[in-house]
Amino acid sequence: MTNTAIELAKLLDAQEGKLFSRVETKILTNEEAVERNVRIQMNEFLDQASDDDLIVLFLAGHGVVDDEQELFFMTHEGDLTKPYTGMSVNRFRDLLENRPLNQNALLLLDICHSGAGDGRVVAEDAVQNLTKGTGAVVFASSSGSELSFEDESFGGGHGAFTAALLEGLRGAGRQPRRQSGRI
Repeated sequence: MTNTAIELAKLLDAQEGKLFSRVETKILTNEEAVERNVRIQMNEFLDQASDDDLIVLFLAGHGVVDDEQELFFMTHEGDLTKPYTGMSVNRFRDLLENRPLNQNALLLLDICHSGAGDGRVVAEDAVQNLTKGTGAVVFASSSGSELSFEDESFGGGHGAFTAALLEGLRGAGRQPRRQSGRI
């Protein structure tokens, strides 16, 4: 998913001076994306945000649910057979809860919920718990115990969710009669 994060960052960077006065991005991929480094880099980077900024967090990779039905984002060192070796999605919720009230947040999750097994956990519950009290908006690629699909046919190897997101940000959602260029 390395190219996925880079492509999204490029599309957001292209909005500097247009939709946003300034755009700052931070990308962690592969061996950089171990839990400790994700936590450090995320906190240090977001500490630079002003109270009125829009924060966009994008997670692409594997999502696994453990026996206690907790959702984990599998960081680089994580073992898919041991969800607890990844990063609890609750950490991201905690981060969103502790930001300034007038700061907007968008969380984009292109991760599987493949560990749910018996279906007791649904992604809608995880999303509601994640956004409860945060004012954040969450877009997730799958629900319940569904898988999120990645394939060469999705924009050259992205997840289906991210391919659609990138397509929309490139303008596929524009209506010809609208002069604003907004989607």
